[in-house]
Amino acid sequence: MKKLLAVGTLPPPIGGTSISFQGFIDMANEHPSVSLSILDSRGLRGADGKLKITKFISFISKLKSCIKSSDVVMLHLSYQALTLLAPFAILLCKTFKKKLVIRRFGGVLHNEMSFFHRVSLNFALKHSDIYLVETKRQVKELKNKKVVFYPTGRSKKFFSLYNSPPSKLTKVSFISQVKKTKGIFELIEAVGNRPDLKLEIYGPLYDGIKKQDLERYENIKYLGVVSGISVNEVISDTDAICLPSYYPGEGYPGIIFEAIQCGKPVLVSNWKGLPDLVYKNSGVIVEPKSDTAIIEGLNEIEKIIESEEFIPDIEKLSAEFDSDSIFNDFINRL
Repeated sequence: MKKLLAVGTLPPPIGGTSISFQGFIDMANEHPSVSLSILDSRGLRGADGKLKITKFISFISKLKSCIKSSDVVMLHLSYQALTLLAPFAILLCKTFKKKLVIRRFGGVLHNEMSFFHRVSLNFALKHSDIYLVETKRQVKELKNKKVVFYPTGRSKKFFSLYNSPPSKLTKVSFISQVKKTKGIFELIEAVGNRPDLKLEIYGPLYDGIKKQDLERYENIKYLGVVSGISVNEVISDTDAICLPSYYPGEGYPGIIFEAIQCGKPVLVSNWKGLPDLVYKNSGVIVEPKSDTAIIEGLNEIEKIIESEEFIPDIEKLSAEFDSDSIFNDFINRL
């Protein structure tokens, strides 16, 4: 049995990184060959982004103690957090002769980072034993045998309970952080011109956006933040998930995996790694920052739903991004 130390940020707050980390912990706790310990890295910086020195020193002391009693150390962090914590983890793992696995969240490429972050992450790659990345374009960029494709995924087994392929397009949903760069206002304009179609918006509000900014049309409703099992219920009650994002840090959004596992087609933008999540008729890819492109995309979604062409293609993606299979493949590498 391997003693695995997992370091990362647990929810709350709820976000892609914390949800993915929690999902990994849930699977590791159930795996017979893993003895798991967890070190929560939450709260090392204040709301102003400044490092909390006393808390950070205490965290490094705990990290040292935990590494000494582990076989494998695994960092589940964004590239910004890795820049801060990876050098300490590398030093301690080398000192105590422990295996180090880095799992980097987000879809940002090394060549899209600042010089400082790029140098820091290249150092982390050089001194880690396995370097897990979220998207296929990151694997292609780094071209290193240590680099392993590890998408966030979702459990096919769990989500099969909510699998409900639509027969007609009457309602679409946006479930994400509500930011301008997530394409929310372009989506609103597109659906606003389709009075026969409803749009439900879920997620925390950012960029000073208010509820009334979203409900410009009678067929559009903002319904607050949804989490946990309620997400699955919301997805099963909609006909398609729309995320026409152009967010700079976009990776593989968990909500798209959840839509796939619930048997729903998706609309995503031609942005970073998002096109990787559409296979043939499983959804549509539209140009970012264009409500006209979204209108055309919704028409295409309608056609594939009515023809039922999307179902076998979604099933293929469901198997490819099954988090249980992804996790088991990783454990076999250790």
